[in-house]
Amino acid sequence: TSWFLSLLQKNLFVFLGKSVFALLEVMVFTFIPRPQKSVAGEIVLITGSGSGLGRLLALKFARLGSVLVLWDVSKEGNEETSKMAWEAGATKVYTYTCDCSRKEEVYRVADQVKKEVGDVSILINNAGIVTGKKFLDCPDELMEKSIDVNFKAHLWTYKAFLPAMIANDHGHLVCISSSAGLIGVNGLADYCATKFAAFGFAESVFMETFAKKQNGVKTTIVCPFFINTGIPPPPSPRHSHRTPFLPPDSILPSSLIPQKDQKLLKGHKYPVCTHEMTGR
Repeated sequence: TSWFLSLLQKNLFVFLGKSVFALLEVMVFTFIPRPQKSVAGEIVLITGSGSGLGRLLALKFARLGSVLVLWDVSKEGNEETSKMAWEAGATKVYTYTCDCSRKEEVYRVADQVKKEVGDVSILINNAGIVTGKKFLDCPDELMEKSIDVNFKAHLWTYKAFLPAMIANDHGHLVCISSSAGLIGVNGLADYCATKFAAFGFAESVFMETFAKKQNGVKTTIVCPFFINTGIPPPPSPRHSHRTPFLPPDSILPSSLIPQKDQKLLKGHKYPVCTHEMTGR
């Protein structure tokens, strides 16, 4: 009774104290920008770099002076991205054909990257597919492929590159999730499941590194609205006014890459939605 009330009182004070601190932190960073870091010279690996958002990320990092490591299942698309990156001012670009749905291939190409380039310091898990089918209409093999690319690939790339980040006390893990990883969407059951999983996985690993005080390893989780990357099926005209597809470059300034040169958001965890979705 008395000890319970004492414990309850103590926990209440802790809760109120943390709430006040969090509120003050939000107020401060509303007017004072968070510190940012240079990405010049960082080894940046981007999966799904052969088109869409992955290609735009590669071009952004090329202009910021990063060393690019480009992974895509399409050799032709990846080579086109590499060419564009060189034209954008990249100093070093390495391309690898990799099917991220295959664990053994991810590990094999990862070992190749370590030998030929070095330790990856920024890992961007961007590769993704959309079946575009209702759950009961979607063949099992397509759903399995969606899970392998959109979620399981994150497990294998983390296993491959996170140990070096921890050893070096330096690294940044970027999960390209989706607004469909925050709320269920009609007709995207398998896709939503994979994006929920990717979000939860990235957040859980962040909590592990934070608990172990591995503060040199940062995590960013990006949840953009539906993007017209050429991969998802187009929305039907009946619903297009409700779910307009956004151009890939519309999410970059508000989520991952600020406009200021050679900067990347610095901090432990940033689950970010685009302003188009949040209405800001």
